[in-house]
Amino acid sequence: MSIHALHASLQHETGLVDQFIAALEAEAENLLAPGGNDALNESTRIKSELAEQLSVAGQARDALLAAMGHGEGKAGLEAAAQNHPETQALVATLFERAERARQLNASNGYIIETYLKYNQQALDTLRSLAGIGNLYDASGRARNTSAQTRGIRAG
Repeated sequence: MSIHALHASLQHETGLVDQFIAALEAEAENLLAPGGNDALNESTRIKSELAEQLSVAGQARDALLAAMGHGEGKAGLEAAAQNHPETQALVATLFERAERARQLNASNGYIIETYLKYNQQALDTLRSLAGIGNLYDASGRARNTSAQTRGIRAG
């Protein structure tokens, strides 16, 4: 395998990561915008498609690295960059952008987790005020609470 094929693969993968970053940034805006559910659904769809494309691109890159006698993943990229100086800038850019994507994804996850906690607290408060126990168990399945809350017994 040629270094040119690896170079093209790294450029393609970096482009996909850039698109993924844009999708994550759109997702963050939609998470913070009131009533942005439709836009959030669209950014999530795009993000999922890009994640699949990134997986395929990563597999192709790993196959090229293996054919060149390097390992897979980060270690293989580092070895390729060390053995082929013309790839160093691309590898560094890919690592940098991948880290940016990881940070954005973690930040979005934190926002989502915060919303989920807030919504759970609001539901718990409403249930308490209505005199209803938990409607869902820990796995999210509906729980039959009518007999529990009313204390009704047959016979």
